[in-house]
Amino acid sequence: MAVEGRWRLVSLNNMEEFLLKIGLSKGFRNNILSDTEVAHFISQDGNKWTIKEVSKFGTRSTSTFELGKEFEEMTVDGRQIHIVYSIDGDNLKMSQRGDFDCTTIREPIDANTLRASYTCGDAIGVMNFTKIPDGESYGEWPPSLEDLLTSNKLDDITWAGTPQQIRDVYDIMTKEKDNYKNDANFLWRYACFIHSVALVHLVERNKSKHKSTLDEANAVMQRAFELKPEDARVNKWYVTILCALSEAKGIIKEKIEKSFVIKERIDKAISLNPDDPVAYYLRGRWCLEVASLNWMQRKLAATFFATPPTATVPEGVEDLLKANEIWPQWKENAFYLAKAMIDQKKIDKAIEILQRAIKWPIVSQDDNIFQPKLLQLLYIKT
Repeated sequence: MAVEGRWRLVSLNNMEEFLLKIGLSKGFRNNILSDTEVAHFISQDGNKWTIKEVSKFGTRSTSTFELGKEFEEMTVDGRQIHIVYSIDGDNLKMSQRGDFDCTTIREPIDANTLRASYTCGDAIGVMNFTKIPDGESYGEWPPSLEDLLTSNKLDDITWAGTPQQIRDVYDIMTKEKDNYKNDANFLWRYACFIHSVALVHLVERNKSKHKSTLDEANAVMQRAFELKPEDARVNKWYVTILCALSEAKGIIKEKIEKSFVIKERIDKAISLNPDDPVAYYLRGRWCLEVASLNWMQRKLAATFFATPPTATVPEGVEDLLKANEIWPQWKENAFYLAKAMIDQKKIDKAIEILQRAIKWPIVSQDDNIFQPKLLQLLYIKT
């Protein structure tokens, strides 16, 4: 059947209206609409079909099904849906029911063109695909440095890459670092990847390597900041790495000493990019940590500053909720949001957040770290 093959996405039409109709939040809509480096691999084996969603660095998701047999899946925002596929002429049709009812029809226009029409009520969105020629690779690994720096791959791999993919990219960038020692755009990305390697060490319970790798990331990030202090991403990652390093060292004195610098850089990142969920998360964490300082720690802070830093739990909650609005299904953010609700004696709300968050898919090293923390906190509170 002509619908089978490897299809690369080339354009979107009216998908925003469709995604809004099915109830996806702004954060999920933005993620889908900006993710254009993707392909669908459709294959058939008798009555069994497989649809793979493939990025430029590997398979993201796989759905295997039999025609006419209903099965369950989860939407990207964690809602359970029921799906059944059928054949309509040369078209592959998906009928979906749950919180919303919709249909998807994959229609071969010609030998090299596929159109996927998504319908929910009066909203119709379209994805247009072109066939990937036989013999052309897609999803090859490892990528070139040029490819990494001129596409969204670095962001994708940082968030959802496997430990080996993260180490591979770290090795690629390390080999080239001397050629880019005055390039802030390379350096902040390099520091970001060193931070990702540190997370891998944390998952592997290697605390000494975790800390030494964060030291390495911090040194690179300091240079990036010297070169480009007005960049939103530089400010965000400056704070991310500095906070991670302070936490790894566990030295309260050092964290207090750097508190105003951290707050200044977070505010700068938000002013430069008010749609960045990580920046709001970082400021929310800062507020919660400052609000939780005990009497002795506040006395220590008073020795460094004429006016010690101040913040409240509600201020932290406001920022974490903003981060969640922009980037739903972020387990780390949900964990600290639930803890803040507990601090405010809103136990039922905290349990609701935890129960929802543990059902979200684990797609990153960050998720691997926070899934057990979410489960443990839920166990304690129930």
